[in-house]
Amino acid sequence: AWIKTDSAGRTSDAKILAVGDVERLLEAGLDINAPSATGATAMQQALAYAPLGVLAFMRQRGARLDGIEALAAARQRTEAQIWLLDQGLEPSAAEIADVLPPLIKQGDVALPVLQALLSAPALGFFESDNARRALAQAIQEFQVPVVHLLVDASVGLDASTVWGEGQPAMTALERAKALVEYDIWRPCTSA
Repeated sequence: AWIKTDSAGRTSDAKILAVGDVERLLEAGLDINAPSATGATAMQQALAYAPLGVLAFMRQRGARLDGIEALAAARQRTEAQIWLLDQGLEPSAAEIADVLPPLIKQGDVALPVLQALLSAPALGFFESDNARRALAQAIQEFQVPVVHLLVDASVGLDASTVWGEGQPAMTALERAKALVEYDIWRPCTSA
């Protein structure tokens, strides 16, 4: 549990794993938005490990999302990233550019986060350079489900991209066609 450590309201760090932990701390007078000794709020830390029900309860009890980056705060937890996007946080283009490359490498794991980004029209993600780079990376790394999702969302295929040092610039569509020559996109059939 988070324990108040000084008169300024700073707290020491400990994990909140259940709604009961939050209730006990609030009953003890904890300010749910007070920073810990490291400067992080309970919400900022809980995003890394707490169940979504606990995060939702913390929000109901007044935990703010100020200063939290929707994608970077929960870098290893796609369900928390989606929850933050559902809470209305809008990631910056720089944050998306930082988080997407390692996420795309995980293939299917990236799909729900990309779907959440694509379903927030205010972000304009599907028209952005980040979306085109994500598509280029997905093609280059043979992440077929990610390619299908982005193409189906009309992510532009006409932006030229350099596909590695010494490689010519080509569009994502040209690259995809070049990869077809290696027949990697055809489903495997066993004899």
